[in-house]
Amino acid sequence: MHETMFMISPPHGISPMPDADHDAPHNSGLASSTISFGSSTSPASVAPGAGTSSVGTNVSPSTGQNLKWFTHPSTWTIGYHYQLHEGLPSPQAFSDFIRGLQCWVRRFQREGHSPLIHRQLYPARAIPDCIQDAYAAIAVAEGVCPENENLVDSIANSLVMRLISSYPQMPAHGLSIVTTADHLARTQALLIHIILALFSSSISRQAKAESLIETLHRWKLALWESASQEASLVDMFPSVQADPLGSGEPAGESVPELHRAFIMCESIRRTWLVSAMTIGVYRSLRGDWSSACAGDVLFTSRAGLWDASTSARWAAIAEGEDPLFDYSLASRQLAKRDLSVAEVDEFALHLYSLMWGADTVESWFVRT
Repeated sequence: MHETMFMISPPHGISPMPDADHDAPHNSGLASSTISFGSSTSPASVAPGAGTSSVGTNVSPSTGQNLKWFTHPSTWTIGYHYQLHEGLPSPQAFSDFIRGLQCWVRRFQREGHSPLIHRQLYPARAIPDCIQDAYAAIAVAEGVCPENENLVDSIANSLVMRLISSYPQMPAHGLSIVTTADHLARTQALLIHIILALFSSSISRQAKAESLIETLHRWKLALWESASQEASLVDMFPSVQADPLGSGEPAGESVPELHRAFIMCESIRRTWLVSAMTIGVYRSLRGDWSSACAGDVLFTSRAGLWDASTSARWAAIAEGEDPLFDYSLASRQLAKRDLSVAEVDEFALHLYSLMWGADTVESWFVRT
């Protein structure tokens, strides 16, 4: 996962990894809401990879247009690259990356919030069953010891298989009744199970996680496809506003509604990136570099936007600063600008530590 040259569509001879299956889901305990993207800004203002320092600057803040850098359908384009750098991440970089993900999982269990799962993503009274099970799996894994390892393995396996069985595999291009919010919940849940098991000390749990890598890959593709389709639908029919978190009210132009839309959209982007990088790290550790980098997506790396405690705070940061909305593999440009590390989100810095190397990120920190 290194800085590379980007193309909006795959270059000749390179195609996206295929979406093997559209898994048809059914689980009444899952989040049943859809995304509110809001009426989008112009494509030119959010061109992938171009940065967003000028987004909305010519629009009155009262309209909320300068808070919509993430809404246009073009922002859901996967960027493909070629010409890998000579250097590859070290085994230590891989280990540090995985330890960081495990820390985020534990933080979610203890605090209800992490760089991967936002505290406001799931309403307290409507937490999807799969997320509740993933939460339980974290708590169980935290208490593992040699004396209870077999019990932990059994419980963990039961929880993850309940998730998988909730989504019987369907033929490719089959009709799916799963919403984008459902796709996000199940993908985050599976990602948590895999992070807990794939790098644990339990051989049986590792084996189970390995068998689910391809499922995670399919689910992240289905998640992205669903989000892309919904973004296009809202752009085609801007008067049709979806309900971002199942509140039962149509989405409008208010700051709280745009903040909720940001949380959902950014959650999808971060889940896709972490899923792709986890799969890439696992395969690379096994000596398979052929699919370590299969595409890249736009995400927001401005510090404070993800962790904003209120929609008013989020809007204040977004209106006053460039949201740093770009592809992860274009991230080295940040270090070349007059930006301090303190201005960059924790999620982004963790990804950069793997892609650039911890020493490079540390040098940036010292320099600024």
